[in-house]
Amino acid sequence: MYQFIIVDTEFRLIIVMIVTTFTNILFLLVTYPVHNSGSFRFLQNQQSSSEVPNRQSNNLNFLITKTWDGLGAPDNTSISITLSSNDSQKSKTSALEIRVEASYFNDPQIPDSPPGPLNRLWEYEVVEAFFLNSLTNEYLEIELSPTGHYLILKLNGVRQVTESLLPLDVFQTNINYENNTWTGVAHIPWNYFPAHVDKFNAYAIHKSEPDRVYLSLFPVPNGKFEGPDFHRVQYFGNIDLVGLRSNKL
Repeated sequence: MYQFIIVDTEFRLIIVMIVTTFTNILFLLVTYPVHNSGSFRFLQNQQSSSEVPNRQSNNLNFLITKTWDGLGAPDNTSISITLSSNDSQKSKTSALEIRVEASYFNDPQIPDSPPGPLNRLWEYEVVEAFFLNSLTNEYLEIELSPTGHYLILKLNGVRQVTESLLPLDVFQTNINYENNTWTGVAHIPWNYFPAHVDKFNAYAIHKSEPDRVYLSLFPVPNGKFEGPDFHRVQYFGNIDLVGLRSNKL
């Protein structure tokens, strides 16, 4: 009688342990993808950490750390770009705010001219951003310099400029000569952008030939091309401007 009770008790304990173990495994299978969704997205996109946008509050933050062909930036140079929407009841204009934080080289020097639109700005020290509708190949090219000069271009097809020297109401820059850095804030009106933007890339250019440096957020494969070309739109990365804007409205 006592032996039967002991065996029955041990059997019940084994059943409880099996059920508990199965429940724990099922819980891990259900909850792991939720808590680690960022890791799954990272593997799917196959992008380096500098290319994946870091969303803080309603901002998209990017860090450029690679050359145009995917090598490490010389002297560990990095450029920070933050995108945010200034759409609100207090804003006078509806625009995308682009904030730049970058090293300052003052090379090559821009000709003496008042801040504002400047043609062929890409020949000097600039940070650039491209916003593309990958279905229509329409895109907006934005070039910003530490001296307050800028260049805004609309394109329909690769290098097919339809509008140039578009004006900005807001573009402010500040140069820190002690730290050799500069910051800039530009408001780009939403009506400048093509509809349904889904691709994006950002670049930085500085120094003079033969030491000219071309940096890219989404580089092309190393060894595939002989020289830089920022209009290789097939290598642009994904971006969600609709989500960025709707979070602010």
